[in-house]
Amino acid sequence: MKVFDQITIAIPVLNEEKNLPICLGALKQFPHIIVIDSGSTDKTIEICEEYSIPVVHFDWNGSFPKKRNWFLDSQEVNTDWILFLDADEMVTPEFISELCSNFEPDKFDGYWLTYTNYFLGKAMRFGFQQKKLALFNVRYRYERIESKAVSSYDMEIHEHPTGLKTMSRLKAPIVHNDYKGLIKFIERHLVYAKWESERVTSFKDVSLLTLRQRLKYKLLGTPLFPFIYFFIDYVLLLRLLDGLVGLKYSFYKAWYFSIIRTLIKEK
Repeated sequence: MKVFDQITIAIPVLNEEKNLPICLGALKQFPHIIVIDSGSTDKTIEICEEYSIPVVHFDWNGSFPKKRNWFLDSQEVNTDWILFLDADEMVTPEFISELCSNFEPDKFDGYWLTYTNYFLGKAMRFGFQQKKLALFNVRYRYERIESKAVSSYDMEIHEHPTGLKTMSRLKAPIVHNDYKGLIKFIERHLVYAKWESERVTSFKDVSLLTLRQRLKYKLLGTPLFPFIYFFIDYVLLLRLLDGLVGLKYSFYKAWYFSIIRTLIKEK
């Protein structure tokens, strides 16, 4: 069986008319694609119709499950594996090539994926790499955080699937490029900062956290963390080679962690 026939691509969306055509345009080799919409009012649904992509509608009740787990629990998935893509993410030919060469569904439960972030129209080649556990066997579910404070969003934000025993990593990147501009970038990170601050103060089961998350939450206890992050990201990991845009990106990420610390202190 071909690799493409073994994986369902699931794309959660809300008003993604700017990003969705680029995302879908890179998925021509995948026969199993479905969009999970939670009430878009722009041309998102029309775009899905143009690409002949089925849409399921998610009406969140303010509790659990959230969008990704809801899809896994309530919808029929005709493959054993699923790849969750955001609408502002685009698979690359290099990613598809590595997937075809290294996909071993009988050996692993999931794969960590690598992302190339774009900021102000430029690819960030250096600094901390973004990675997500977004390709996995459909029998697994995203972690459920039992706290009203961190349950106010209709989709899992930084949660990962849990219970996986064996994992590998695909190093060829997926492009992460949001075409909505700087204001949306800042608005989105303010939401993330609120979520992170509430999670840090309410989360109890550290076994569900990745090593990177545990280290981050521990270091958030020091007021120097935003400056430490900036130094490591910009200097030690050479984001300075990304030029002025790289400097701005490292600054905004340090600002993001400073906001998280401030919100924690405020609580």
